[in-house]
Amino acid sequence: MMPRTSRWTVPLVLLPLLVSACSDDSLSDGTARVSLSLTDRAGDVDLAWVEIDEIYLQGGGNEGRTILVDQEAGDDLGLIELTELAGTTLDLIDDVEIAAGNYGQLRFVIEGAVVEADEEVFTFNADHPGGKPATGSLTCPSCAQTGIKVLLPGEVADLEAGSHLIVLDFDVHQSFGRAAGQSGRWVMSPVIRAAELGFSGAVSGVVDVERDDAGEPLVTIPECPAGTSRDLTAFTPEAVAENLVDDVGVFITSTTGVASDGSFSFRFLHPDQYDLGFVADTEFDGGTLTFEADAPGLVDVTSGGNATVAYTITSASCSEG
Repeated sequence: MMPRTSRWTVPLVLLPLLVSACSDDSLSDGTARVSLSLTDRAGDVDLAWVEIDEIYLQGGGNEGRTILVDQEAGDDLGLIELTELAGTTLDLIDDVEIAAGNYGQLRFVIEGAVVEADEEVFTFNADHPGGKPATGSLTCPSCAQTGIKVLLPGEVADLEAGSHLIVLDFDVHQSFGRAAGQSGRWVMSPVIRAAELGFSGAVSGVVDVERDDAGEPLVTIPECPAGTSRDLTAFTPEAVAENLVDDVGVFITSTTGVASDGSFSFRFLHPDQYDLGFVADTEFDGGTLTFEADAPGLVDVTSGGNATVAYTITSASCSEG
């Protein structure tokens, strides 16, 4: 269990992957081409690496696996530093032909992972690429041989011949957290969602503290714990879909990081209404930072659209212990 966050506090939207079946009029109706790129949605960890063992599809009329990234390709990629990919992508494969069809599942098998947070290092079946010694363990209960299941919505799962550009959102903030009540241990429970780029939209905006008429800040983000400075990057916007649910019936939720200048962006959201709130409590080693803020609330996300919003932080406090 990861006690990092609470639900949003206002009343009432993947380290994303890019899957692309490139357009080619010469393809028969029975063939699609797939490319994969990897990108990241920022989280609270300082640095995070994952090592891919395999990425594969199931379905499409094939009872076995349709492998997109095999173990050899995963070994060649090595440890991928996710936090460097925020706002960009890493090509994994390019233009791979697969049988056209409806694929009910895409699975992402992680061989190893490393996390740095608050100057500590936590590892799962891997060594820190810079040689830093591990100070604790990172466990991944779902990183079994079958891999992490990625829900593929209808338009994503149906890979007909032609062009498909699919984003798999690896939400780092929701995927890594400190183990409840266990010092020196983190848990990785990857949260990965899919959206087709042609049918996706975005939300971008800014976060700032409340200011007076002269523009002077009325709120100061405190050290948390004492001696560790915090700024706007500690604030986490959250988007909760009003109608879209995952395969267990939970409303799809995305989080995103905030840059030091207050800017942020949710990319590759399925069209829907989203309740834009925020994570009220974020736990650090030795303290919990609690925010109150004026949040945008309900926002329409349309295919190809980019809604612009703003958050105002009205209170920030730290409780230590």
